[in-house]
Amino acid sequence: MSGLTRGSAWRVRWWGAAIALSLICSGTMAGVWIGRQHRAPPSDECAVVEQLSHEWLAIVSFNNRLDSDLRGGDRAVEVADAERAMSAKLRAAADAVSSASLKDLLRQWADGAKLGADSRRTSNGMPTQSSDVLRNYVQAAVTVYNATAALRKLCPNMAPPPEN
Repeated sequence: MSGLTRGSAWRVRWWGAAIALSLICSGTMAGVWIGRQHRAPPSDECAVVEQLSHEWLAIVSFNNRLDSDLRGGDRAVEVADAERAMSAKLRAAADAVSSASLKDLLRQWADGAKLGADSRRTSNGMPTQSSDVLRNYVQAAVTVYNATAALRKLCPNMAPPPEN
């Protein structure tokens, strides 16, 4: 400590302690924030997600019956309307929940449901599907699948995925 006086040595130690304390506080706050992001959502919020999953399963079941029915047409519009209404319900649920992870996943599910409804409406009555319609339909299916799979990890009592 050749160039340090007794007072400056004390300041160096004080600043070192202040920096160490600051780093400890920052680390603790980061840990708390990360812990909040990964904790299980409240059970009442999972109950909402679980109810929505049963409603979605009913739409998927109706759609699966439609696929085996050659009449399609008006019934395809019914499915598209149901998917669009479901998208609105999912968005409303996303706005109502407090869990950030549920909010994000419900919004993704809503986006997928809306895209699916739009592509179903666009393709209704077309003898062949355009590549854009097919691409949007696949994107909708992947988005819904990914969102519901992630939600199922947070809320394990969701309705099971439909069997094909």
